[in-house]
Amino acid sequence: MSPTAPNDLSHVVEQLRRRDAYAHPVDRVKVLQTHISYVLLAGDYAYKLKKPVDFGFLDFRTLDQRRHFCLSEVELNSRLSPEMYLGVEPIVRAGTHVHMGGEGEVVEYAVKMRRLPSEQMLDARLAAGRVSTADIERLARKMERFHRAAPSDPSVSRFGAPAEIARDWAENFDQSRPFIGMTHSAAQHRLCLEFVRSSLVRRHSLLLARMRHHRIREGHGDLRTSAVCFDTMCPDGICVFDCIEFNRRFRCCDVASEIAFLAMDLELHDRPDLSDAFVDTYVEASHDTGVRRLLPFYGCYRAYVRGKVDGFRLDQSESSPHERAEALLQSRKAFELACGYADEDRPPLLVLMSGLSATGKTTLAQALARLRVFDVLASDRLRRELSGLDTHAPQVAAYGAGLYSKERRQRVYQELHRRAAEALSDGRSVILDATHGERAQREEAASLAREHGAYFFVIECRADESAVRHRMDARERVHSVSDARFDTYLQQRSHFDPLDELDDWSHIVVDTSASLDVSTARVLHALDERLTPRGLATGPRLDTARRREAPDLRG
Repeated sequence: MSPTAPNDLSHVVEQLRRRDAYAHPVDRVKVLQTHISYVLLAGDYAYKLKKPVDFGFLDFRTLDQRRHFCLSEVELNSRLSPEMYLGVEPIVRAGTHVHMGGEGEVVEYAVKMRRLPSEQMLDARLAAGRVSTADIERLARKMERFHRAAPSDPSVSRFGAPAEIARDWAENFDQSRPFIGMTHSAAQHRLCLEFVRSSLVRRHSLLLARMRHHRIREGHGDLRTSAVCFDTMCPDGICVFDCIEFNRRFRCCDVASEIAFLAMDLELHDRPDLSDAFVDTYVEASHDTGVRRLLPFYGCYRAYVRGKVDGFRLDQSESSPHERAEALLQSRKAFELACGYADEDRPPLLVLMSGLSATGKTTLAQALARLRVFDVLASDRLRRELSGLDTHAPQVAAYGAGLYSKERRQRVYQELHRRAAEALSDGRSVILDATHGERAQREEAASLAREHGAYFFVIECRADESAVRHRMDARERVHSVSDARFDTYLQQRSHFDPLDELDDWSHIVVDTSASLDVSTARVLHALDERLTPRGLATGPRLDTARRREAPDLRG
C-alpha cells in the first residue's frame, strides 16, 4: 500500500530549523526522518513530529489524530524510559513564524524528549565496535523485567492467536507486493509466504499454549538497535524508547516476537554472536524455552517487516537520493535475512513424481533420495504389497484392468497418502513415486501437504518417445517392478490430466531424456532456487544457517 498524505509538514519543519523557534538555547537544529516522522534535534532536547500519512496500519492524517498519538507515545514510553519523555509540545504560528510552544495558532504537535547522546545509541556503538556481550545481557534482563510486568489480560492475549498472526502476515504480503523486483524477488516473497503457511500449521498448538501461559504481553513493539541507548539518564543505564503507539496490535505480541526483533537487528548489524547472547540471556532469565522454538518464525516476520518499511521510504519524495539508495540496500538485506530465518526451520517436503510410464520418475526419485533426506514411497511396489504378490513377478494386464483397475489404483493412492502423512507428522520429507495422472490425485496430495505444514512440489518428468521406447524394451529384458509397456504409455498419454492447476513455484518440469546426473542436477537446482532464493542485492550472501539446533531437512 502506498501512503496517502493530505498535507505536507515540510514547510513547518523548515521553519523549525531556526534557532529562535525554541524557548531554550539552540546552537543548530538537525533534522532526521523516518517514513512516519520527523525528529528535530535542538539543543538539549529532541522533538518528534508525526507525518500526516496513512499506511493502513497507522493513520496520522488529521491534527487531532497526531495529537492523540503524541500523548499515547509519551504515556507508553514512560514505562521503559520515564526520564526521557517530557510531554507533548504544541507548535504554534505567530504572525509569519512558527515556534515550538508559546502563544499562537496551534498548527502541529510534537513529542518533547531529552536528547540522548547519538554516540551511545546501540546502532552507533555497534558500528564503532563498542558493544560487549555484557551490555547485551543487561539489555536482555531489562526486557525480561519489563515483559514480566507488562499487561497480559485477555484483550492483550488475543493478539497472539494464530488467526491474528495470519492477519498481520497477510497485511505484510499485500503491502510488500508492489516492491517485488525492487526490494526483494518474487521467489523470496513466495518462500516467506509458504514458510508462514507452514509455521502456522506446525506451530499452531505452541502458539495457543503461549496464549494460555500469558506469553502475550503489551510490550514495546519496535525493539530495534536504534531504539536503545546506553546512558546514565536511566537508572539502570539503558534507555529503551520509541515504542509503537499508533497500533495496539503491533505492540501486543508474543514476547518471542519482541526478542526476535532485536535478535534480528543484531544479525543485520553482522553480530550473530550478540544476537545469540541476547536470546540466551533472556531465555535464562525468563525460563521461557519457547522463545528459541519460535525464533525463526518471528525472526522471519521481523526481518520481513523491516524490509517492507525500508521499502516504503523509496516512495517518499522528501527522502534524498542517498537516503533512498541506503533504504534500498537495507531493505534487500532484510528480505535476504527473512529467507535465512525461513531456512533455519524448514518444514518437511512432500514431493510428487508425475509423468507417463518410462519417463524416468522412479530412477530420478531414487537419485534424489540418495542425495537428500527423503523417504520414497513407490506406487509400483505398494500395489504388489497390497495384493500380496511377489515384487518381481510379472503381472501384465490391459490398461485399467487387474492390478490397474480404477478401484485398485484408488486404494494404492489412499495408502500412499496415509503413509506420507505418517512421515510428514514425524517431520520427514517424502517423495511419492507414482504417475499422478489425475488432477484429483494431485490435489489430494496438495491438501495433505497443507494439513501437515509441508512444502509441496510436483516434479513432472518428460521424455521423448524414442527414449520411452528404449526404456520399455530394456524392461522386458530384466526383472522390473513396473508392469507398464509401450501400449500402457500410449493409453496414459490419452488420459493424462494436464498439470495446469499448479503454479510456477510448485511445478518443476524436467526432461529426463538427458543423463540421470543432468536431470538430477536440474531438479536440485530448481528446488534450491525455491527454498534458498537469492536476493536482488549484490555482495556476499547472508549466512544464517549456522544457528543451533536447526534440523537438517534439506530437500
